Amino acid sequence: GEQACGSGDTVLEMIKHIVAKIREGYRKDVPIVIRIDRGFYDQKIFRLCEELGIGYTILKYKNLLEIIGVVRPK
Repeated sequence: GEQACGSGDTVLEMIKHIVAKIREGYRKDVPIVIRIDRGFYDQKIFRLCEELGIGYTILKYKNLLEIIGVVRPK
C-alpha cells in the first residue's frame, strides 16, 4: 500500500492500552517485549516503547527468510 501499517496514532494508542492492561492485571514491573516488523518500523513507536519501559525487537523480512531456511545468509 501507499501507507505503512504503523502510521497514525492507532498503533501508539494500542501499545499504551495493552501495556496498561498487562501491568494492571499482572504486576507493574512485568517485563514486556513486543516484536516489530517492517510495517511498524517507526521512530515514534520506538520512543513510546522506551518511555513505557518495554522492550522491542525488530525482525526484518530478509532475516525471517534466513531463520526459516528459505534464504541462506551471505
